[in-house]
Amino acid sequence: SGKYLFVETKAPAGYVTGDPVLVEVKDINENQMFAFINKPTHVGIYKVDAKTGDTVAGAELELYNAADYVNGEFIGEPIDKWTTTLELKEFNALPVGKYIVREVSVPAGYTTAEPLEIVVEETTELQIFNLLNNKTIVSISKLDKDTKEFLPGAEFVIYFDINNNDKVDDEDVEVGKWVSTDEAYTLEGLPVGKYILVETKAPEGYETIE
Repeated sequence: SGKYLFVETKAPAGYVTGDPVLVEVKDINENQMFAFINKPTHVGIYKVDAKTGDTVAGAELELYNAADYVNGEFIGEPIDKWTTTLELKEFNALPVGKYIVREVSVPAGYTTAEPLEIVVEETTELQIFNLLNNKTIVSISKLDKDTKEFLPGAEFVIYFDINNNDKVDDEDVEVGKWVSTDEAYTLEGLPVGKYILVETKAPEGYETIE
């Protein structure tokens, strides 16, 4: 009989090393059982708009071991793959170490994020990582052909060329309309694709562009 201190020197993969446990063995003719409890690591990944900080749904992501990302190329199979929602994607019992989050498909209006390296540490606390997405940005300026100065007063409409036929028709969608000023007009979050810009009215003294 007596007291003993059990010390875990190495936890199973995906689990955090437990605290030392003091047990007392009694002088009785019975099987004496003691439990040594391990808690798993807990990891969460969000897809986040880099400008607003809002979570973004619709991105297709994959998680790889860092060892499977060599010279900018992914080898082997991902640990997991999922489509983002507005909620946290959670992983339990990921072994401590480095991982890479890869974006394979982006929501409309966003640019593909660079692979994100994350480091899972040996802790039971929730470890949260954010993969940031930037929206597409397009700037359009109306300039004098010779002086390159801004020309205010031109009226424009821009269409998303859905059927990709290089002309405006009933299937195309209007995504912007504005009057030019002495600075560039910026459109943010346009889906990747082909667009048609139409000048509906030229500034005084100028001809409408084709």
